[in-house]
Amino acid sequence: MATTLKPLDPATTPQHALRLLPITAKLLPPEILAARRARVVRSRVIAGLVAVALLLGGYYAFALYQVQEARDSYEAAVAEQAALTAQQKDYNEVVQTQAQSTAISSRLKVLLADDMRWAGLLGDLRGAAATAGITVTGVSGSLPNAEGGANAGANGQTALPSTSTSAVVGTMTITGAGATKDAVARYIDELAEIDKFANPYLTSVTTEDKRVQFSAQLDITKKALGGRFTATTNGGK
Repeated sequence: MATTLKPLDPATTPQHALRLLPITAKLLPPEILAARRARVVRSRVIAGLVAVALLLGGYYAFALYQVQEARDSYEAAVAEQAALTAQQKDYNEVVQTQAQSTAISSRLKVLLADDMRWAGLLGDLRGAAATAGITVTGVSGSLPNAEGGANAGANGQTALPSTSTSAVVGTMTITGAGATKDAVARYIDELAEIDKFANPYLTSVTTEDKRVQFSAQLDITKKALGGRFTATTNGGK
């Protein structure tokens, strides 16, 4: 126990000083004070541990909730997949029909890649004739060289340089009539501008009943082939 004597206040009268002495004393033993401090520290440590435990418990509970949510979502997805698989059996015929249709289209693309669109060619001939004022009276064509090169002739023989960079695959002969020889010449020039044709030239020109009768021959290029079942159209209308 420690006792401390405070100095007298100069403003205090002797009578007042005799009646009440300014003395303070710490009567508690140091062991009790140390025990109190230890209890306070222990309480704070326990409170901190409890707070940490509560936080960990909350995080664990939240993690369990998320796991359960994920498990429920997975089970729902598996159930939906099973239901869709069961429904798919009802459409097996439709699926098989679609697969067969796709296979047929693929085969047609290969088989008809070199198919000739004659209707498109005839339309081009008539269009050029209308522009030049020509009447087409006959058309004949053949494809003896569907696999030939750019400079191959109608019979697979080496020909003169072509007016087109596309490969020549066949020939066509045209007969018709026009008002003048100039109209016939314009018609030949119109045919030379069509990429499906190459090397147009006149084989005969005669005048009959004030009409110019002519016969012309031209090559058919590879641009006139295919188009109905292929991704890119090479010819035809």
